[in-house]
Amino acid sequence: MRVLNEYSLTKRTNCSCGAELEYTKDDVKHNGDNFRHEYEDYIICPSCGRKIIVRSGSHCAIPYDQVEEAMKVIYIADDGKEFDNEYDCESYEWKLNHTHLNEICFYDKDGNKLNDAYSENTYNNAERIIVPNENAVKELQELGRYTGYCCYEDIVECGKWHFDYKKETFIQS
Repeated sequence: MRVLNEYSLTKRTNCSCGAELEYTKDDVKHNGDNFRHEYEDYIICPSCGRKIIVRSGSHCAIPYDQVEEAMKVIYIADDGKEFDNEYDCESYEWKLNHTHLNEICFYDKDGNKLNDAYSENTYNNAERIIVPNENAVKELQELGRYTGYCCYEDIVECGKWHFDYKKETFIQS
């Protein structure tokens, strides 16, 4: 995951003239603090010459006449997809790196298939789990550690598993 903020090498923004700008820390100019501790870090749009205020700690460049808009950080997943918050980005990347979880079949007490391995609903309602291969076993155990779904850590090999209410965990069928 990459985070676009003041430490990023290259940042992006758009000017109101429509130009798409990329800039680095070296491109940013600084007008010093005044008595109200205000300052301007800014870049100049090469297309129209407009001064664009860059708010410290953010990827977001704000045109001078719109300084009061909020700062924003963008999180970029390994595949380039962008997110507004770190949790969603981390969750998305985790799913990208654990594709074997999609091969596991979860069923509730009525035999209905539960489709989202990551959901708390699936964890709370799954009574039968079919784990097709060792890679899926490994990723299911990692999911248990990652989410706190501790019963998944008891599934140690591929096969059919069912929930035992006396032992309060999954046992192999």
